[in-house]
Amino acid sequence: MKLGNIDPQVSIDYDTTEKIFETTVTGSAVTSIDITGLSGNTDEQYMLDCNIVNGYDGGMAVNVRCNGDSGTNYGRQELYGSSTTIGASRATSTHFFLTGATSSGNVGIGTLLLHAKSGHVRTAINSRAREITGTTVTNLDAIGQSWNNTADEITSLGIETEQPEALGVGTSISLYRKVSAA
Repeated sequence: MKLGNIDPQVSIDYDTTEKIFETTVTGSAVTSIDITGLSGNTDEQYMLDCNIVNGYDGGMAVNVRCNGDSGTNYGRQELYGSSTTIGASRATSTHFFLTGATSSGNVGIGTLLLHAKSGHVRTAINSRAREITGTTVTNLDAIGQSWNNTADEITSLGIETEQPEALGVGTSISLYRKVSAA
C-alpha cells in the first residue's frame, strides 16, 4: 500500500549514537578529565553528557577545550534564566561552557552537542542547569557556541575546571558519537 509518494515498505536508516567514553569520579575530586583518541572528521558529531557534583568549597565552572586549545577562539550566545530573571549575553572565551555550581556539593548538568568535522567553524549547542540542590534549580541556560579552528581534526576534548579538585565524587561524564544505522 502506498500513501501518496511514500512506500511504507521502504525502511529508513536513522542516525543513532554510540557511547565511546564514560567515567565517574570516585575516591577523591579531580580538576580535569581528558578524552583522547577521537576522530572528529570520521565521527562528525559528538554529544557530551555530564552530571557534575561540585567538589570545591565555592563557585566553580566546568569548561571544554578542543585539542587543548586555550586561545580566545571560542564564541557564544547565551539565553539564561536565573531564579525569576531572564537574560542574554554574547562573548568570546578560551573554551566551551559546559555547566557549574556555586556551592560545594551542589550539582550542575549539561549536554553539549558538537559538530566536529573540520573544514568549517565547529558549532555546538549546550543545554544546562546549574546550581541544583534539593528541589531548587537556580539557573537554566541554552548556549550556542563555536570554535573557530577550521583546519585541525578534533582528537581530544578536555573537561576542565579553573578551581582545584572541583569535579567532585559522583561526577559522571559520558561521550557519544554519531553512527549511521546500517
